[in-house]
Amino acid sequence: MKKTCKHIMIAIVFTIVPVTLFAATPITIEGEFQGANCIFYNKTCPHNMTDGHVATEPDFVFVYGKGKYVFIPNLDRGLKIKYMHTKVKIIGKMTGDSVRAEIVKLKKGGKYTIVWSLTEQEKERMKMNQK
Repeated sequence: MKKTCKHIMIAIVFTIVPVTLFAATPITIEGEFQGANCIFYNKTCPHNMTDGHVATEPDFVFVYGKGKYVFIPNLDRGLKIKYMHTKVKIIGKMTGDSVRAEIVKLKKGGKYTIVWSLTEQEKERMKMNQK
């Protein structure tokens, strides 16, 4: 009987602990997109999206705070380029060093306006699949 209880407790620990460790944390961060290689190799990179260097960047990271950055894999590369070096706010869920964006807001005239939404993107995808 004692052995069975011990096995049950071990099973519970091994199912609950990983779920809590890897659960996504809601987050709101303010910062800007920059070239991943520029950040990784501490290079000065162009602030102009017409610069040829932008084409050589494999991806872009979202830089916030002092020296902090995260990957945002569910955002299109074109959107990251469009808002490169522009103050934006990301609302999403953080897991490790990446954020699954749900909303991207752009600061204009002191106010934030939504420029991308995961909900709207999914609605558009559903419309396309119905055609």
